[in-house]
This record gives sequence, structure tokens and C-alpha cells, in this order.
Amino acid sequence: MNGAILFAGIVAHTVFLVRQSRRETAAVAEEYDEAFGPSPARGSSWAVNVALVVLGLTLPVLGARWLVAAAVDLAEALGVSELVIGLTIMAAGTSLREVATSVLASVQGERDIAVGNVVGSNLFNLLAVGFGSLLSPEGVPVSPGALSFDMLVMIGAAVAALPIFFTRYMIARW
Repeated sequence: MNGAILFAGIVAHTVFLVRQSRRETAAVAEEYDEAFGPSPARGSSWAVNVALVVLGLTLPVLGARWLVAAAVDLAEALGVSELVIGLTIMAAGTSLREVATSVLASVQGERDIAVGNVVGSNLFNLLAVGFGSLLSPEGVPVSPGALSFDMLVMIGAAVAALPIFFTRYMIARW
């Protein structure tokens, strides 16, 4: 039941985003052209664009896999438990693309993109778990120890984020 609710949430969220982006496409393109001039990709050939998309999809995946494999080998050599490896190294490896995108957007002054990337990625990941639980007949088993630890960490992260919401969504350097 919980998996079905989460899966319905991801479907509804994706439909909402697609509809909203179709409405904003022309306005966003005009705003981009005013701020940065015509996009250089518009004058590029079709083959160059396909090659850039393939590279953009392939290289981050390879880099994340190499990072995770090396970090897991190192952690196992140091005697770190599988739970800690899964909660830290695997999480870092799967979100490395989002981190790189957010850092690059922040450096370029596009803080809205950085925040939207982090929030959107986390929301999608949380809701997409429902799909996996629908495929498994008995659901996704979670050990009670991991569940109690993760729940405390998630509550702590949510509480730590509250000041951001009460300060008009501004994050100062301090």
C-alpha cells in the first residue's frame, strides 16, 4: 500500500512537471537569450549534439561507479560495516551528479538551479522507492536497526533545514 502511494506520487509529480515545463518553454528560452545571447548549441550540428548528450550521460556514470568501487574497497579494507558503506559511500556515489551540477550552478550564480536540482532529485528519489516496492511481492525489507538510525538522521536533517525556511529561504555563508 505504501509503495503504491509513493508510486502514485511520483507519477503525479512527473506529470505536473512536464505540464509546467511545456507552458514555460518559450518564456524560459526568451529569458535565456536575453541574459546570455543565443545558445551555442542551436548552431551546432545534430551529430555534435548527440555526441555531447552521450558523453554527458556516460562520463558521470562511469566516474560515480569508479568512485563507489574504490571507496567500497577502501572501506572494506578498513573493516567498515556494510550498513555504513551503504548509507555513506553508496549514497555519495548515487548523488555525485547532482552535487556536481549544483556546485557548477552555484559557481555560475544560478542558485535557483542548484536548489531546484537538490530538492527535485531528493523528492524524485524518495517517491521512486515506491516503484521498487511494487515489484517485490513482500515489499522492501529494512532491518529495524537501520530503520531507527535512518529515521533519526532524517528527522535531524529536517530540523536542521527549518531555519532556512524561516529566514525567507536564504542560506548565508556562515
